[in-house]
Amino acid sequence: MAARRGFRGGAHRSADGLLDAGGQANVLVPVPGWATVLLVLLQLVAAVVSSWLAWPAWVAVLVTVLAAATCVTERGRWQWLMGRAGRDGPAV
Repeated sequence: MAARRGFRGGAHRSADGLLDAGGQANVLVPVPGWATVLLVLLQLVAAVVSSWLAWPAWVAVLVTVLAAATCVTERGRWQWLMGRAGRDGPAV
């Protein structure tokens, strides 16, 4: 099998120096704070709903409790992201 021209295989180094196995540049796209909060909530809801559909009840209860605990512990960060806390960062 002939090697493709210019193909080096393995990881590639992007212009910013980050490595990516697929040769794609690792680009971070900043989003507003409300979008970050919404994405985290979406992930938590998906985890809870999926756990109830896929796993035994006792495991789903654990996932639900962990999701609720995450909401409690993330509250300070979410307030900071939404601009309702001081500029120094979330309160610990």
